[in-house]
Amino acid sequence: SQLKDAPTHYAIPAGTGTTAAGLAMILESQETLLVFPAIKGPALDVWFTEILDRYGISPSGNVHVDTCAPGRGFARKDLELWDFLMKVAQSTGIVFDPVYNGKMAFRIWKLVQEGYFEEGSQLVLIHTGGWPGRLGYQQRYKMESIPGSPEWQPDFMDNW
Repeated sequence: SQLKDAPTHYAIPAGTGTTAAGLAMILESQETLLVFPAIKGPALDVWFTEILDRYGISPSGNVHVDTCAPGRGFARKDLELWDFLMKVAQSTGIVFDPVYNGKMAFRIWKLVQEGYFEEGSQLVLIHTGGWPGRLGYQQRYKMESIPGSPEWQPDFMDNW
């Protein structure tokens, strides 16, 4: 209801790739699915193609797998990423985790700056959660709390 026009792009973070595969299955011919794995790697497009093949999924629309995950590696401390997440939370109230969803949002922000999207594109970011990852990351690296995020801490984190 927030969009003036139909979405042209859907963005999804990827761990195992199965949520992205489900979205690829229902993609319309004029739509593009942007898949953002939480890791870097040159063969990630092949990895995702193998997932689609395994489940017999032939997307009608375009699928692009981004191979440039931002940051220093999977769940590694990254002050630039954390600063971005803090600014997004302060200005929008949207809290992202730094392992999956936040990396996707940060990469999209960079793609927008690079002019990747055509004018008039309607981009939908699919926020898949990540709250436990944010808490673990914040606890492990002793990062400042993200504004507006819940601070409940499960018992197992007491020893971290």
